Amino acid sequence: MGKLVFLKLDGELKKGFRVALEIWQENSQKISIRGKLPPVTELTTKIKHHWEEKYRFLGAPYRLKAKKKSWFRGKITPIGIFKDSSPNRRNLEECKESAKDLSSKMNIWLKSEQFREVDNQLRENLNQNDNIQFLICTEDLLLCKLPWQQWELFKSFPKIEPTFAPLQFTYNQKNRKLANKYKPRILVILGHKEGITLEKDQRLLEDLTKAEIRFLVEPKRKDINDELWEKCWDILFFAGHSETEGDTGRIYINPNDSLTIDELSAGFKKAVQCGLQLAIFNSCDGLGLATALSECQIPYIIVMRELVPDRVAQQFLKYFLQNFVENKSLDITVREARERLQVLESEFPCATLLPIIYQKPTAPVLTWTEIININQSTSNPNIKYVEPLIPVPP
Repeated sequence: MGKLVFLKLDGELKKGFRVALEIWQENSQKISIRGKLPPVTELTTKIKHHWEEKYRFLGAPYRLKAKKKSWFRGKITPIGIFKDSSPNRRNLEECKESAKDLSSKMNIWLKSEQFREVDNQLRENLNQNDNIQFLICTEDLLLCKLPWQQWELFKSFPKIEPTFAPLQFTYNQKNRKLANKYKPRILVILGHKEGITLEKDQRLLEDLTKAEIRFLVEPKRKDINDELWEKCWDILFFAGHSETEGDTGRIYINPNDSLTIDELSAGFKKAVQCGLQLAIFNSCDGLGLATALSECQIPYIIVMRELVPDRVAQQFLKYFLQNFVENKSLDITVREARERLQVLESEFPCATLLPIIYQKPTAPVLTWTEIININQSTSNPNIKYVEPLIPVPP
């Protein structure tokens, strides 16, 4: 039995959140309750301390050196110091302990008295055997840095992979341009590759015989724009360097050029009208990319919430493709691929926390078969309309 859960968090960590929980089943709303989460300055500080001081300290390439491999698929602008050696054991252990502490503080916060009824309703109305889509709707990017996969609630529900979605969204039901096809069409953009190895990504995709693939290697901006406007794609894949500056995502497409999603927004919107269902950015620090792509109405987006080591990105893609072509749903595919990264965490702490899904709240469940057999409607058949939570007045 399928259920759709919206956990709407309106506010920010420093000021607290108004909470709305909605559980939908069989085209009707089963549960709708309100609650609160208190402000927690300590958690805000801990998020920044963990990711910026413990995790990135392991070897983020704040400045890439010629002919030197970097640990992360991170930014290429010289704004800091690149470490010449691999992380030592002490730094690795400190990062692991910091991750545990962040998870512990998050779970303590989610046990707040004002949130208890929301937690109770989730436990009472969800079943281990249910197929559950669980959307965390928020406009606070810092909230997306929390390790939600480690919420104690999810230990009881192995089929849940929490995804993120905007708090405010527009419900629309549009017909898509349909094409007679037997294989999904994938546009692959391999961007600037200084210090990292993108050939592994390329080989994994070349071996994907169940898809029709077009490669753009270190392209010009016009090359990408032309592909978005002139052809229909089901999946867009990017690998290379990227970063989030403030709330704005940026990708580096060749040694000389970078761009934001807004700079190609018209092309992305055109691609969605033509059937684009999924965008995968197998690159660093992608939350800013996800929010911008969501504004272009792309149904599903996969990004890395922080800097991602090159090997972790490669292994995630391998596991993801293996699962997705076997027709598992996108959320289960990502969960299983993400959890398989655990074997790398002795060398790359927090690897299992990096991949996340950001989605359009009304998007239907996505599988490989569904990409091939596109329905006429882009709306989720499980719901008719979900009322957005009214923003907190200034």
